[in-house]
Amino acid sequence: PEGVGAVRGVISGAAGAVFTAFTVRAITVYLMLGLPRIKAGGGRALGDEQRVGVFSEALRRIGGYVTGQLGICACAGVTSGIVFLLLDMPFPALLALIVAVLDAVPQVGATIGAVVATIAALTVGVGTAVVVVVFFVIYQQLENYVIAPRVFASAVSLTPMSVFLAVLFGGTVGGLLGAVIALPVAASLTVIFQYVFRDQLAQIEGRDVPEALAPPEPRPRRRRRKVDSLPAD
Repeated sequence: PEGVGAVRGVISGAAGAVFTAFTVRAITVYLMLGLPRIKAGGGRALGDEQRVGVFSEALRRIGGYVTGQLGICACAGVTSGIVFLLLDMPFPALLALIVAVLDAVPQVGATIGAVVATIAALTVGVGTAVVVVVFFVIYQQLENYVIAPRVFASAVSLTPMSVFLAVLFGGTVGGLLGAVIALPVAASLTVIFQYVFRDQLAQIEGRDVPEALAPPEPRPRRRRRKVDSLPAD
């Protein structure tokens, strides 16, 4: 009974993690689909041209995060699919799709995908299952420390170290949900920080203020022409 309870606890925890992650992803996708309306509504609400620029830049980085995550999932699915085909495993395309979808779940998704693939590999043979386990161990190390930091650094304009620390801090403070939203929040806060301290950062780094965060230049006032008095008849 204790073993059954432990298994149920693990399954329920994994199911809850997958549900939470996919809920956040679905909300993010819907937000991206409604991005033009959000920008228009935000522009009307904020009014100020500088704030609108900051809002648009933050949304652009959040969109970059979603695109980067989709790219990482696709990379995991394609790479796994090639390995499954080479090992002559059953339903390689379906297994690759499962791995790609589960790879979007931080912390536990990749492990669940590896377990599913390993169980499928056992139907072929123990040696095939061992090869699959070794592949996932190597690939996950490569993805966690090489692929994901570089992709997200480019997508959300953060350094690889900032990406790693943001995910680590978000997972420590907020668990699974914190790990999921860590990068979009970090990217948005970076934009706000650059806007608030734009003048100080420009002086320290000796560069111009980014165009998206720069204050608008004042428009030159038109001088009124003096109308000469008409000559008297």
